[in-house]
Formats: sequence, C-alpha cells, structure tokens
Amino acid sequence: MAPPRQDKRGSIVPFVLLVELGILGGTAALAYQLEFTDAFPVHFGGFFCRDPDFGRPDPGPPALSRAPPALVYALVTAVPAATMALGELLGRLGGSRGGRAPPQRGAVGRLLRFLGVFSFGLLATAIFANAVQVVLGTPSPHFLAVCRPNYSALGCAETPPQIQTPPQMETPPQIQTPPQMETPPQIQTPPQIQIETPPQIQTAPQIPSAPPPQFDTGGPAAPPAQPRSAPPPQLAPPPQFVPAGVSACSGPAPAVAAARRDVPCKEAALGAYAGAFAGLYVTLAWRGGGSRLAKPAAVLGFAAPPFLLGALRVAEHRNSWGGVLGGFLGGTAIAAFLVTCVVGNFQSPGGDFGGDLGGAGTPRAPPEVPPQNPQPPLEELSVAQVRRAEFPAVT
Repeated sequence: MAPPRQDKRGSIVPFVLLVELGILGGTAALAYQLEFTDAFPVHFGGFFCRDPDFGRPDPGPPALSRAPPALVYALVTAVPAATMALGELLGRLGGSRGGRAPPQRGAVGRLLRFLGVFSFGLLATAIFANAVQVVLGTPSPHFLAVCRPNYSALGCAETPPQIQTPPQMETPPQIQTPPQMETPPQIQTPPQIQIETPPQIQTAPQIPSAPPPQFDTGGPAAPPAQPRSAPPPQLAPPPQFVPAGVSACSGPAPAVAAARRDVPCKEAALGAYAGAFAGLYVTLAWRGGGSRLAKPAAVLGFAAPPFLLGALRVAEHRNSWGGVLGGFLGGTAIAAFLVTCVVGNFQSPGGDFGGDLGGAGTPRAPPEVPPQNPQPPLEELSVAQVRRAEFPAVT
C-alpha cells in the first residue's frame, strides 16, 4: 500500500503570507517616510525673477480646497474596495441560483487577493508620485506667492533700465541783423474837403508780397538745422535667473517645499489608479447577460472623477496641466500592469467566478467524456482480417 501523499501546499501558505505582509508593510513605511517626514528633502532648483508661469496667487492650505486631500484619499481607497466586494458577492449569489458557485473559502480568498494587490498598487502609486516630486522639485504655479523672494537683494530690476540716447546737436546761434533805419516823421497834410464819391468797385484780393531779400552782412553762413531723430524703442532685458544655491525665499520653509511638488500631481495619480483598477475589474470580472450599457456606464463613472479632480487642481493654481497629465499616466500604467501581470485579468486559477449582472449564472458546457472501452487499433485490424477470410472474394 502506497504511503499517504502529504500536501505541501498547506505548509507553504503561511510562509508566503508572511512574505507578502512584509512587502506590504515595507511599502507602507516607505510611503509614510516620503509623505510625512523630511527623510528625503525636496530638490531646490533655480528660477527666473517674476516668471509669469509661477506668479499665480496663493490658493491657501490644501485643507481649504474644494477637494481636500482627506476626502480624496478616502474615496480612492473605499470606492474600488467596495466595487470588488460587491462584484464578488454578486458572483456568489448568481452562481447559487443556477450556475457553478465558488466555495465560501475560495470566494473570500479571491476577494482578499484582489484587495491586497489593490492596496499594494495604491501605496506604490503614492511612492512613485512622491519620489518624482522630490527628485525634480518643479515649482507650482503659485510658487512665487509662497516663496516671496526679495527682488532688491537678488538684483532683479522692477522696470527695464533706460537706454541712454546720444547727445543731440546744438543749433548754432542766430546772426543778429543790423538795425533798421528810422523813418522820418510824416508831415501833416491839411484837412481835405469831403466829396461824395460813387461806390467803389470791389477789387480782387491782393496777393501777399514776398518778404524782402536778406542782405549779406559779410559774416559766416549759418548751417542748416538738423531735425531731431526719435529715440530708439526701449528693449526689455532678459529675465534674470536666480541660481539654486541662493537663499531667495523669505516664506515659511514647509510651504515653500510643498510648492515645489508640481510634477507629477499625486492626487491625480491616485485618482487615475483607483479609477483604472475599478474600471478594469468591472470590464474583466463581471459576467452575465444584463444590460449592455451597465459596464460602459460604470467604467465612465470611475473615469470621470479623476479627470474632474485634475481640472480642479489646475483651476485652483495648485498644479499645472503637465503635472496633472503626468499623474494620470503614472497611475493608469501601474493599474494596467497589476491587473495584467499580477492578478491575471481577475481570473481564478480554477475557473472564473466573476460577478453576474444578469441574474442567473451562465451555464458552462460539460467536459467531453472519453468512451469507456475504446477498441485498440490492433483489434480492429484483426477483426477485419477474420471477416475477409470467412468471405473470400469470388473471382
């Protein structure tokens, strides 16, 4: 009698579980260090004086935003988890009404596996966003309002310097003309007798006489006066660059460090990751013959809030469009990698027990059963030879 076969799978499960919990705990510790401590300082790079890209007004602390971080973190954690729990519950109820339902233990294990992978991806997305922000140190649109640099100490001129124009030519002095001869006094004529005269005929208007010619007094001829040229246009000087080693900011250090975390936007990255993970779960795991618009509506419902969150961050001058798009790409890429390569498109190794939106489970085709007593080829050949021997051909 053969010895009983030992199941080695039960002894490996606790070890694998401890390893996965250790990886998840280390990821959470690294995310905490990047988010709430100064273990990894933000890179302080240079900037241009009065750069219009960084001169937006200060929107205030993050808690005053219309989408505060506490609300964002709660939604990106709870919504996908609730979606997966609901999908697994619908899958078990649908299978119990007509399909092949997974066992209770297998359904709980499948849900825990999906939740564990989702939690790991959420922490990895936060680490990715914080690490890139620390390395790049890109200023936010409201950086100058928080930094409050001392422009006079940095040598940044408020107005462009005046360009000195060349001295203009002085006009030569006017030559004095000789005094004119005094006219002799006129002799008074006796009063004339007034005689009425016929009305005079209006004569043509007199043509103005030309000015008398100037006599040459023998002095030097005056040079012609040169017209004054218009001053050249004033050119604005190039913006002055403040290097990285100069302590230019007079604002609070924590606010200045937070204003240098623009690319990528962490809130946009977390929202895109949660929306993509939940949308892929609905697309790949939910099965059934329900409404054809249920899946597209659910996927668009998961994709719209991250986009609105990114637009709100830009409207409040907390992030630029470059930072928001970078967050979208990073979060979506991490979700696609985990769904495709880690959880295998939400397919179980022993069969797919995804949620069923259409009610009863979809019946599966029974496997093909091979014949009980297949006849070997040699026996078929011998039977054919015996029949030929019993009934010889007539010639």
